[in-house]
Amino acid sequence: MDALSKEDFVIPPAKYEYLDHTADVQLHAWGDTLEEAFEQCAVAMFGYMTDLERVQMTQLHHIEAEGHDLESLLFHFLDELLFMFSAEPFIVAKKVKITNFDRENFKIFATALGEEFTIGKHTQNAEVKAITYSAMQILDRPESERPEPFVIGSNKYVTKKTPGSLLGYLPQVRTNAPRDPALLLKIPISIKNNFISPTTTTVCKLRKDRGRENE
Repeated sequence: MDALSKEDFVIPPAKYEYLDHTADVQLHAWGDTLEEAFEQCAVAMFGYMTDLERVQMTQLHHIEAEGHDLESLLFHFLDELLFMFSAEPFIVAKKVKITNFDRENFKIFATALGEEFTIGKHTQNAEVKAITYSAMQILDRPESERPEPFVIGSNKYVTKKTPGSLLGYLPQVRTNAPRDPALLLKIPISIKNNFISPTTTTVCKLRKDRGRENE
């Protein structure tokens, strides 16, 4: 945080909107560059889940994402940010800044400024539980007047009741190999304060296993 300048804390104008899509939400963002449009899409995701006016920028987190094309890059970029919110340290970002956008190798390095989500301080709006490829679009020049990504965020886990437990299926598998978006990891979840979230044991295991192949 010490290396940040005053400019890093300036919030850019919002360039996004929410479009209805059955039971889910479609994030529509735009910008002068594709980098800005991706940043705006990320902020839109957090803004859909909570009132960003109540979020202070007290913590800085670094995000890396990689894909094989622009669509998969956007998917993994948002998925990494969503994982940051859904598991420890439960960070909600007020500002997302892409520091390196490698279009040739489809890699993104970014920073997220925000704070830990706190019940009582932050509002609980509808939660985005997963990013999907469904109807994903990334418009860019010269086909479009401005860069515009369209992304659908799912509001629901695929769940089923079993004796004595509730099982959730979350696309939060972390491996060294490229992730198949159709691959789902079955983990126990708990319901607290109207939010469905992984149990503490599961979160710890996810963090411990992150970066290693899951068996």
